[in-house]
Amino acid sequence: MHISLPVALAAAVTVALASSATSATIPRDGSWAGGEATVFCTEGNDCDAFENQGYTVIRNRTPRATTYQLILRCQSREFGTRYDVAFAGKNPTRGRAIPARGVLRVTSDQADTGLSGRVASVTATFNFARGGLPQLQLRAAVNSTTEACTGRADIPLRRGPLPRR
Repeated sequence: MHISLPVALAAAVTVALASSATSATIPRDGSWAGGEATVFCTEGNDCDAFENQGYTVIRNRTPRATTYQLILRCQSREFGTRYDVAFAGKNPTRGRAIPARGVLRVTSDQADTGLSGRVASVTATFNFARGGLPQLQLRAAVNSTTEACTGRADIPLRRGPLPRR
């Protein structure tokens, strides 16, 4: 009896380790959205509350109808003044599916869908890996002749109902 128990225990641990190494993360179909509070300040140092936001619909492991908004912290190259700009974008994934490991990272140039007219290099990371809450991480940078801007947001995602179409 004493000999078979350690052997059985070792076999169970080996099976558990082997199965965890090959496990896949499959985000459930549906809408996912979230927000992260931040402060928005204009050139005149008027500050107000703002929420970096992200929304996506996942169907068959593919984020669709993704929209987001985040604050870019900018500095004028000519005058050195600092100010914030709201930046909005959509569909950064271009139809790529979330791989089995649960993390999809896509970098693309995104034009502001708002009024600013800026084009930013945006890295969107959809993180559905096990061991934490699903998250949309956004990193953005504008590097033009007139200004330099950067922004980042770590938006926790919550699942909601699938929108009707």
